[in-house]
Amino acid sequence: MSDLKVCITIDTDADPLIKNHKTSVSFKNLDYSLNKISDKFTELENKLNITLPISWFVRVDNQIKDELGSYDWILNNYSKFWENERSKKNEIHWHSHIYEMINDKWVFPKNKSFYLNEIEKIFNFLKKNHFEPECIRMGEAYMNNDIMNLLKNLGLKADSSCIPGRQRKDKEKFFDWSTAKNFPYFPSNKNYQEEDKIKKNFLEIPMNTIQTKCEYDKKPLLRYMNLAFKSHITYNGLEKFIKDNDLLVTISHPYEFFDKFENNKVLLSNDLNTLEENINNIFKLSKQFKKNIRFVKISEIINDYLNEK
Repeated sequence: MSDLKVCITIDTDADPLIKNHKTSVSFKNLDYSLNKISDKFTELENKLNITLPISWFVRVDNQIKDELGSYDWILNNYSKFWENERSKKNEIHWHSHIYEMINDKWVFPKNKSFYLNEIEKIFNFLKKNHFEPECIRMGEAYMNNDIMNLLKNLGLKADSSCIPGRQRKDKEKFFDWSTAKNFPYFPSNKNYQEEDKIKKNFLEIPMNTIQTKCEYDKKPLLRYMNLAFKSHITYNGLEKFIKDNDLLVTISHPYEFFDKFENNKVLLSNDLNTLEENINNIFKLSKQFKKNIRFVKISEIINDYLNEK
């Protein structure tokens, strides 16, 4: 029987806005959802008699510093929650949305040096005041060769910003992972989407994409596997992915599990019970393909790949 490793990741993003989400600097969704989500995982662990570790990607960035007073506002404001998560052996990693204030609006930086400088400043802050980051997830999946190489030079071990097979270049988002692999790889200095066959000391850990189709899709679309998506939308794509792969990295945001927020009502469940439905489907499909399921953390993926180099 082969193994299927599953890594559950959750990003602590700001409250969702239908228009111009970059301007959202409220985190009321965390007040409302963090304990509810933690309690739900505990309930599932007891029900399924397993451990379900979570790898949290916590926002630490310049927008939070400018709006709320410090880079580490989320770490500090919810410190008791993070202490409890660590006590359960869950992990905290670094998530950063780098925006620039231009004409009184938060936008993507126009100058690449601004982006790079902010990343380095925040890394040094975290290293001095909290922990030395091993893995980062860039906000809105933004990436280029300069950023990737800076992350390597700073001493991180991994990035987890990749959405394999997807790219967007519009007014809302700008990223390109169209040719990236849908499993971990060692990114090349010359092209962050390609694998370096020789230098194997920095890992890209994709948020795995599956085929999905919801009501407004004209044809099936690759989306990252989100435990908050309606389970009937993820099922077929999940079935094919589990059949063909041995590692699944999921990505969710706390507000997506609740109808209290301005969410997509077609794709997202807005219901915490869907977390259980999607996890049960992962178990069901693993059994279907005779795979032994094992839930892992980001650090375990890093160690597995870096130790195999």
